[in-house]
Amino acid sequence: MKTISILNTINVPINGKPKEDVILTAKSSLIAVMPSLMPFITPKLAVNKGDSVKIGSTIFFDKKDTKLVFLSPTCGVIEDIVYGAKRKITHVLIKTNYKDDVETKNSFTNDEIKDSSSNEIKSAILDGGLWGTFKEFPFKNIPKTDTKLPDSIYLSMDNDEPFYPESKVYLKDNIEDFNYGYDALKKLFNNVYVGVSVGVYVLCICW
Repeated sequence: MKTISILNTINVPINGKPKEDVILTAKSSLIAVMPSLMPFITPKLAVNKGDSVKIGSTIFFDKKDTKLVFLSPTCGVIEDIVYGAKRKITHVLIKTNYKDDVETKNSFTNDEIKDSSSNEIKSAILDGGLWGTFKEFPFKNIPKTDTKLPDSIYLSMDNDEPFYPESKVYLKDNIEDFNYGYDALKKLFNNVYVGVSVGVYVLCICW
């Protein structure tokens, strides 16, 4: 492992910095899935109003790349499908039912990740609706599912926005899960670079 410190950054002194606490909020009775927030795709619905969904049910997919799916984060019933200008789908409202909180996707253990091939890991990422979290530079579009993956991937753990939480807040007690994800990415990419801020420094950790 190699660590690179980048010094030419600045920590802007802004009043009202949020506390580094995680607050568990009450469960919502309505959750919106928003295709309009997904750039460079043509969403096609996989559900209709009144349909029942589970965690991991497909809500919509990219019409031009059908393996690129976006899944339900909750169990419930499709309450409404809202359209904007030119019949563009803005959001899908799900009326939650936590009594039926069942997940449709299987998860990998760490040993299974280590014993799996790159194709198996890629299939699991696609099936689990996680491909949409990958972004290509310079336009930050979602890569096509049949694209040849690059040699390296960069994980930006901290955001430059002043009111975003630092990674140490949401990684607390979740390091083991992060390592699982790292092991999976190592199956797909030869180099994994993790960028994390420490004070006014930015550390680039290379494996």
